[in-house]
Amino acid sequence: MYRVFTGSEADRYSDEMTGSFRLRHRVFKERMGWKVTSQDGLERDNFDSLNPVYFTSVNPDGEVDGTWRLLPTTGPNMLRDVFRQLLDGRPAPNSPMIWEMSRLALDYEPPTDFPPAHANRRCTIAILFCAALEFCWMKGIRELVVVHDVRMARITQRTLGYAPTWETRKFNIDGVATTAAQYRIDSPVAFRKRSGIENPVLGLEEVIDNESVA
Repeated sequence: MYRVFTGSEADRYSDEMTGSFRLRHRVFKERMGWKVTSQDGLERDNFDSLNPVYFTSVNPDGEVDGTWRLLPTTGPNMLRDVFRQLLDGRPAPNSPMIWEMSRLALDYEPPTDFPPAHANRRCTIAILFCAALEFCWMKGIRELVVVHDVRMARITQRTLGYAPTWETRKFNIDGVATTAAQYRIDSPVAFRKRSGIENPVLGLEEVIDNESVA
């Protein structure tokens, strides 16, 4: 099951939101050892208070096993306000048509290539991407910026199936080789065909719920 909701819908999607924060704690704090702020096993940051759009995958046991979020570049975002050194003198993206994708967390080690051999991993990654592409296409968002480590950068590019419009050189941030990149959004129809996803991921409910976003 896949859910798309905003931070302002915390009451309605409290289980999914708490599950996302719990998964982020396990992935970023425990598995990867990042310097993130966690409390009671939940990882949050200042950007979670800015009404981001969350994308979550929920497994048959009701646990969140994949998550990420989108924020508009017209306001505070991680690339501009936390990892500005990655821009290397380049102006920070600032457009209602460009949003930032961040805090990707999966309930297993990311595969080293795409498509990954494990069917569940392939499904989760592809469908989360597809949901983001469908949401962006509906809202007139035409580019995404991402801050990621080098391994996830390769997976992102192979999953989307096209190269970024620009990508920064590698920076060592807390011992992790990190880059930032910007991707142009194409119609999700082509992505669904390429990924073997038969139907749109977002249903009518999500379209209605997010009419006021962007």
